[in-house]
Amino acid sequence: MENMPNWYPVQVVTRMETKVEERLRRIDYETYLPMALVDKRLRKTKDSVIEPLLPGYLFVRACEGTDEFRPIANTQGVLGFIRQRSKKDGSIYPSHISETLINMMKQHENDEGIHDIKHDYQPGDAIRISTGLFEGAEAIFHEPTKQGRLRAFVKFMGKNQLVMLDYQDVESVT
Repeated sequence: MENMPNWYPVQVVTRMETKVEERLRRIDYETYLPMALVDKRLRKTKDSVIEPLLPGYLFVRACEGTDEFRPIANTQGVLGFIRQRSKKDGSIYPSHISETLINMMKQHENDEGIHDIKHDYQPGDAIRISTGLFEGAEAIFHEPTKQGRLRAFVKFMGKNQLVMLDYQDVESVT
């Protein structure tokens, strides 16, 4: 039975992701570099920019046993494969992720292949928590964090508690 191709996460020099992707495509490797539209504060203005969803990483599709991994590792800007240790014999080999996970990531892209993760919540906006301990609870948006998360007030045990959440775990209350 022929080996099926897998997606391998590759660590690359941050801010060189698109150049590395281009170089890998030139040597005939299929790549996936998820991109995101994010709000950034540049100098004194807020602007939307497109940047890698996972800075410093991209995915390369290759078939273990058939494709040569050395050209990938030797591509300028590639730092190396993400590796894991075998539970059977302790050897270290490149990690791979499923086609299903890549397809799930692609399903969240817009028509231009971009993940739109801009958030227009304003302090005081009502939001609903969609996963986790507070699933289904309504909250009040307080502020974004520098780490790309948000703070919101959730009514818990009779008091408004300030909690930190991921943007993908909340939705607007309409």
